[in-house]
Amino acid sequence: MGDESLVPATAARFDTPLGQNLTLLAAEIHTEHAQPEGIIPLTLYWRADSVPSTRPELVVELFGRDQQLLGKLQSWHGGGLYPADFWPSGQVVVEETAVRLPATGMDLPVLAPVVIKLAGGEATVTIGRVAIEPTHYPPPNPDILAEWEGVQLVSAEIVQGAEAIQVQLVWQVTADFQTDYTTFLHLGEQGTPPLATGDNIPRGGLWPTSHWRTGQQFSDWYTIPLPETLPDGRYPLTLGFYHPEPPYPRLPLLGGGDGFVIGEVEK
Repeated sequence: MGDESLVPATAARFDTPLGQNLTLLAAEIHTEHAQPEGIIPLTLYWRADSVPSTRPELVVELFGRDQQLLGKLQSWHGGGLYPADFWPSGQVVVEETAVRLPATGMDLPVLAPVVIKLAGGEATVTIGRVAIEPTHYPPPNPDILAEWEGVQLVSAEIVQGAEAIQVQLVWQVTADFQTDYTTFLHLGEQGTPPLATGDNIPRGGLWPTSHWRTGQQFSDWYTIPLPETLPDGRYPLTLGFYHPEPPYPRLPLLGGGDGFVIGEVEK
């Protein structure tokens, strides 16, 4: 407990009021990587602008695909040993806490946001992200559909609906990536403007290619909305990767080209 000098330069600053007269000044996440049953330690730097009239509860949550709750801590501040209604007004309070991940039930890998709030409050702060991976990945699959520099496509499934196409993929990584690529899914003949697209960062933005490492194998998913004006017919669906900044270079396929046709869609 003390003044702002307690907040280290390494902490991410937020200075965000979260309700009940408490301001989250800064935060530190003390690990970048975690696995099932792992512990994610945090340091939170608070200021009570005035003494809360009721005892607030701290909530820490980590989220995955489709807002799946991966881990949660809810308790009085200080684990109940130093609740916020005991904090002196205007002073900085340093709180050490941690979230334990479950052993099962998580859709991994994921770059999970760590969200801080007070129970019953609407304000939230995302203090950072933690890369959560399974303890083990499946062994390499020798049966592949296509291979780009550093990644192989193991399987591709197209589920067609009236208004959109759902695409389920399985990747296995053969070389470490340093760059964030965007996956493209283009409907129509290659070399022509796509009739519909499903471009996105892999795993809904939750596992960018800069986190892809040799030996990883995981599922991926994409949605391609179909325009109402799309004429009836059969259209190829092409998959690939491109750099998100101009001139948008594409990741080459081994054997030539940069896009792989994973199937056809009928309208």
